[in-house]
Amino acid sequence: MHRLSGSLLIIILATAIAVSLWLILDLVIALLFYSAALLLFVIYHLHYLISLDRWLQISDPTSAILPDGSGTWGDVFARLARLMRNQTQSQQKLSLALERLRLATSAMPEGVTILDESDRIEWCNPIAENHWY
Repeated sequence: MHRLSGSLLIIILATAIAVSLWLILDLVIALLFYSAALLLFVIYHLHYLISLDRWLQISDPTSAILPDGSGTWGDVFARLARLMRNQTQSQQKLSLALERLRLATSAMPEGVTILDESDRIEWCNPIAENHWY
């Protein structure tokens, strides 16, 4: 069974209260209440969106303090931090593997040249460099 999000429940509750106010009191009062409730709802989400934007503008968000978030926003912040941490770890592993490859090919007695998709030299070991220049 799918669970309703907190945001959806808040909108449903505000709508029910606004309808009740309309039936009991007046349409104007109901619309004022509903407008104020929706304004608060937008301000709440805007606050967390600004927090997310500030966190992402930091040069290394993985080392910065994760913004506090309630409900869905807390889940979003945690998932995004986990994704960024995993991406950083993968990038470090790839850089380490590339450095090992460079060390291994530099030690080879043969010249090794790596070309890009346009057949331009992207990298070569010192032996190949002597052949090219």
